[in-house]
Amino acid sequence: YYGAGAYGLNWRSNSFSITFSDVAGRKDSADMSKTVPVLYGAEIENNVQGGQTESEEIYLFSSPLAKTIFASGKLKTDDAPQTEKGAIPDPPFQFGSELKAHLEQNKIKVSGGILIAEKKLIPVESWTRAGVIQSPLLIDIVREINQNSNNLFAECLSKTLQDSFKVDLKGLFDFENMDQPNLVDGSGLSRTNLVTTSTHTEFLRQYNIIQNIEFKTTLPEAGVSGTMKNFSKIPGLYIKSGSVGKVRAYAGYMMDKNGRQMSFSLLFNNFSCPSPAVKNYCSELLSAAADYSFELPFVYARYDRIYDTLTTTKEFQEIFPARPKTDSCAYRLTLSGKPTRSEPYIYAKYFYPEICNNRRELRFRIHAVSRIIEVYDPVNKFYNPAGVAENDEGKTKSESRKSRRKNLRK
Repeated sequence: YYGAGAYGLNWRSNSFSITFSDVAGRKDSADMSKTVPVLYGAEIENNVQGGQTESEEIYLFSSPLAKTIFASGKLKTDDAPQTEKGAIPDPPFQFGSELKAHLEQNKIKVSGGILIAEKKLIPVESWTRAGVIQSPLLIDIVREINQNSNNLFAECLSKTLQDSFKVDLKGLFDFENMDQPNLVDGSGLSRTNLVTTSTHTEFLRQYNIIQNIEFKTTLPEAGVSGTMKNFSKIPGLYIKSGSVGKVRAYAGYMMDKNGRQMSFSLLFNNFSCPSPAVKNYCSELLSAAADYSFELPFVYARYDRIYDTLTTTKEFQEIFPARPKTDSCAYRLTLSGKPTRSEPYIYAKYFYPEICNNRRELRFRIHAVSRIIEVYDPVNKFYNPAGVAENDEGKTKSESRKSRRKNLRK
């Protein structure tokens, strides 16, 4: 809540702690301990009142690079000491100051001061490497972010990907028919971040299948680990929560009754009920969903892919030779039918317009999922398997396309 920012160099999670306690007989400010760690370049203005009849939460306010941190709140006379956390205003300067103090304590003379550069310093030959700190694996950093909702790590990872590795975060959402999100920060705390539930679910589905199946294990397991330890324990539910004032979100992976994995997303904006009520509702909803047997969506091929498949057939190429698109007697194509599980076909008809000589017509049906083609026999009124034309090299066009796709994947 104290809003530790993300900087070019981050140290001690960019936060400090301090303890306030009431002193008997004192009516003004509460007693304030030293900060842990000792702060450099910033002072605390103590406005926490002691000796009160009622207590009030203690808050620490500052801003990036500020020299003053304001403390406010109240402590009752019989209150136990309260330890609070605050944001370090200038983490790079704090790190430099602690390093300088550490060197001097170990009798290492430091002749210069502390310089914070606005741009990354390029090492020169005269520099001496003092040491190397090895980063944890990226998957472990992501696990820390998701398990404990570490906003600072999320923000730093987002900035590092964009600034150092030139990653376009929106490019990660470049899937067909996906709503493009508006991403302003990495932690998700910005109210100008905009994302739909369909984008959430499709991204999670695609990422888990195509990129890294290990990603699911970075999410808290409902009722078992991380920030979701106090959620209802639902087998197979890996879920990440997020919230700001009057906004709550849940997204992740779940299993239905048949053990089929699905991605899900729930977003609640500007709700008027207490936050625990939203949590309980989501728990009941996901629990009921896990006990249900969902039907797989019926996904069929796009029009351009169906057209591409039809042109490979021997029947089509024999009857409909290639003609320029500007030719008024070029063939026409009509598609009809709405595929269902019981009738999974799209029907196609190729023909020359009536104004053309030697009018011909050819009818097909295409399996909407497998794209297997059958040609209609008008005599027997039956659909027979369509033949596949060969190209000059003896390979079918279908085989050639498969070969090209294979090479592209390589």
